[in-house]
Amino acid sequence: MMHESGLKSLTHGGQQCYFIIRIIRRWDCIVPPIHAFLGIDFIASDSEGYVVNGFISPELADQFRPIFEEGNVYRVAMFEMGPRKRKTHLAVPLDTILYFNASAEIQWLPEGHRIFPQYYFSFVSFKELIRRNEHFPYLTDVVGVLESFTAVCTVVLANNKGSLSKRELFVVISSGHTVRITIWDPKVHDLDITPIIRLGYKPVFAVAGLHVRNRRGHLQINSCPGTKFYVNPDIKETVHLRRRYPSDGYPINLLNHSDIETVKDSVHEDTHSTTIENLALMTPAVIRGLKFRVTGRIIRLQQQAGWYYHSFGDCNGGVSYKCTGYSCKIHGATIPRRNLRISLIIEENHFKLQIVVFGDLAYRLTGVDVKMLSLAEKMNFKKIPAVAQQILNKRHEFLLVVLNQYHGHPMTFKILRFLPLDDGSTV
Repeated sequence: MMHESGLKSLTHGGQQCYFIIRIIRRWDCIVPPIHAFLGIDFIASDSEGYVVNGFISPELADQFRPIFEEGNVYRVAMFEMGPRKRKTHLAVPLDTILYFNASAEIQWLPEGHRIFPQYYFSFVSFKELIRRNEHFPYLTDVVGVLESFTAVCTVVLANNKGSLSKRELFVVISSGHTVRITIWDPKVHDLDITPIIRLGYKPVFAVAGLHVRNRRGHLQINSCPGTKFYVNPDIKETVHLRRRYPSDGYPINLLNHSDIETVKDSVHEDTHSTTIENLALMTPAVIRGLKFRVTGRIIRLQQQAGWYYHSFGDCNGGVSYKCTGYSCKIHGATIPRRNLRISLIIEENHFKLQIVVFGDLAYRLTGVDVKMLSLAEKMNFKKIPAVAQQILNKRHEFLLVVLNQYHGHPMTFKILRFLPLDDGSTV
């Protein structure tokens, strides 16, 4: 007579017991772009909340697939527990895996009086995230406020390997960093963005099962077959993020190619913490390309610098007006679009620095929305719209990089990221 056991007490090898589990996630392990099927991966939890990785080999996949579904509760007997060995892309950071063999017995059960976890996440801090790379055997989970996304586009692979579709997502996590996530085929079709837009606000968005690659300090965070999406999940992180980032009343933003320029370096590892005083004394040619993290209070909007510039629709480059109309150096004659560009002065310990913010990042910092401005405000290039006054005297942490300098111009830094630090009260 078999006895019931919990997942935590199981040891390696065949088991003379049964357990009752809920399948939290299940997915086919497929290697793109060749679409090689390696088996079925899953996450199982018992009613005590203990969670393990599970695996069904490709030879047994057809036997178990019809009777083994995500979200259901099962009684499982005649199984094996073993080490992960060289297996990677595991959702639970454990070295033990539950294996189904040909003798495994699976019986569907109603949940009854037992309570099983609805979700499993293993969220990481920003410091943990930037230390991960393609050699890390476990998947990464991210949660934050979904700020913006791109339309789906097609990427042609080298060496005649075909093409893949992808979409970029930009999620602001609890540390204030913006994380760029690339969703690839086939997961790009699993994410229906239309209902999220119709929410009318930026939701808390959890992405489970991401694969991280590190290319010379630049993180690439990609979807994989095990990736799952959750909008406003019922977890404590959702409550925390909603308190930290109250809704601004606007839906998520659709980014085009020019907007991505302001957020393309979304995960910054090679940054230097310093002060405004130190930055003001540095030589622009020496620090060009370096990223600096400083804190400061916004004390002035540079009205005379204007608040927008004209650019071509598919790039950030400014366009010049000629007698025949606007012209882009790269794309030629074009119909221009207004891109936000707002110049600010920040101060800390009586030292000041001139900084500038562009595009979608300028909207997020200042609240200036071109679509919502009156005709008079749109026509007045030299007066920054009044809504931007709300950021004065507020303290932020900024990630900055020096702009290309021209003779006679003061040293100016471009904002790559910002994090509000207070509500504007006096330090």
